[in-house]
Amino acid sequence: MILIFLITSILPAYAQVSETKSFLELANNVDWSCMKFQVAGVCSKPAPGVILRYWEPSLVMETVKAPGDYVIKEIGPVLGPLAKRIANTQMRIKTGLDVEVTSGNAWQSLGSSNLHFNEVHLYDFPLKLFIQTALCPSLPNVTLGVRFLSEMDSIQWRMESLRPAYPIGTWGHLYPRTGFIINTSSATASALDSLRAVSAASDLLTSQHIVESPLDFTVNVLTDKIQMLYPQKTRCLTPGTPSPFWEEGRVSKNGKYVWVYWHFRECCKPLVPPP
Repeated sequence: MILIFLITSILPAYAQVSETKSFLELANNVDWSCMKFQVAGVCSKPAPGVILRYWEPSLVMETVKAPGDYVIKEIGPVLGPLAKRIANTQMRIKTGLDVEVTSGNAWQSLGSSNLHFNEVHLYDFPLKLFIQTALCPSLPNVTLGVRFLSEMDSIQWRMESLRPAYPIGTWGHLYPRTGFIINTSSATASALDSLRAVSAASDLLTSQHIVESPLDFTVNVLTDKIQMLYPQKTRCLTPGTPSPFWEEGRVSKNGKYVWVYWHFRECCKPLVPPP
């Protein structure tokens, strides 16, 4: 899958928020200043060169409330129905009942009005390969662009056993890696669920989650950043940043969000390409 971001004119601030967006529209909210590219010194391995440091836009992270729902027009109509069908099949095999998987927010028996549940979809950032080729190449990682769909991982995404909590500031805990979060902010819950999905997709040793294509990096909430693209644009956020500093005016009316995951990279870039 080759996904290409195209830059368009800025939409008026008063424009009505659509239920879906194309990459064409989402591209306008990518904050390229998040890269913070710098030459940090000189190096000698693998060849004489310079040390490059920057944040790479690695993933597009989409969260929705109902299985099979979507924001991104180019992907959702194709993958949404398939993902929902597989989620239903998994639940029927697990329970032995002919039931349909629905939004976890319907599970209000847990007794909290601040209970949130999100399905999460992880896709390669469309320009990631081009950026890596120009700056810090990575080992080949064959992928069709789809990294993780929580509907394909329906059982674990709802029932993963408790693990060490690992707090992320005021947002909550990275574990267990399920879609259920108790928080007063739906935007914060979306951000945290996105990070849980990245954690599941980057954990090759202990994760029992079903991952379409494992990530070629390990999640690091201490150095990496995220940025909201939909329903509104934010600056780059360090995971755990209190919601009052960034959430105002950016809470989604339909419960859907789209984010970019910015992964910190450092490499020795040869001054002369190898023969």
